[in-house]
Amino acid sequence: MAHNPLVSIVVPAHNAEVTLARALDCLLDQEIVDWETIIVDDASTDRTPAIIAGYVEQDARFRTLSSCAHGPAGARNSGISAARGHWLMFLDAHDWVDASFLAKMLAALEAAPDSVAAYCGSQCVMPDGELIPLSISSEVA
Repeated sequence: MAHNPLVSIVVPAHNAEVTLARALDCLLDQEIVDWETIIVDDASTDRTPAIIAGYVEQDARFRTLSSCAHGPAGARNSGISAARGHWLMFLDAHDWVDASFLAKMLAALEAAPDSVAAYCGSQCVMPDGELIPLSISSEVA
């Protein structure tokens, strides 16, 4: 019988060889370790499938699915269908979160037992490292 993790993380990936490793590495760094990640390869033609295979081989919490160029929404929906976790998180292949992200989100959900979702702001980092000002508060809600 498969373990049902606390959090299922769905990562749609299309030709993401430049950014995918950083996105997946940030998950390995999480303070909370009870998660699974479903990486949906959306018809990539670059090294994305090989990168995914490396993570799947390295850590059983990573799983992969293939999608036929359905775009990010279709890939996310495929990932949702395979998710086994109590909570669901989306992480795009070009994004990353800090090591306390899951702990903070789960604490917010635990503090409000009737809640069905948690959210927070984000910070856009340009390829040259420039930070774009926040458009949404960084507070967890």
